[in-house]
Amino acid sequence: MTTFDRRGLTDSGFRGWRTIAQLRLEVEAIPAEPGTYVVLHEGPLPRVLQASTGGRFKGRDP
Repeated sequence: MTTFDRRGLTDSGFRGWRTIAQLRLEVEAIPAEPGTYVVLHEGPLPRVLQASTGGRFKGRDP
């Protein structure tokens, strides 16, 4: 089974790794053809808040 980290995805055939910063500078590096693309977060895990900061909907905290 493939692991969902850079090594496992590379071993499965994914190639052409770019950072978001690189893509912002090199928009032409984004392929125009259809395919399967991956956005891989390799930084620290995000912190999940106990309460939503997005406000309430119909009087409830979704």
